[in-house]
Amino acid sequence: MAANLEIIRNWTKEQYLQVMSDAHKEVYGYRATGYVPYCEWDLSSLRKEFIRLCEMMDEQERYYDEE
Repeated sequence: MAANLEIIRNWTKEQYLQVMSDAHKEVYGYRATGYVPYCEWDLSSLRKEFIRLCEMMDEQERYYDEE
């Protein structure tokens, strides 16, 4: 699930907040609700974290594809 930078570049904070819980669950196995206060983050921080989570998902996918 590579982050398509062209698509997410113009996302609003609300759009990031809608997908952060799913992305966090995909990487860590649980939703961040109550653990990570994404709603308090600024747009730039949300974007960076979303890209980081997408990179981690890609890395996990490659790892499991090798098995």
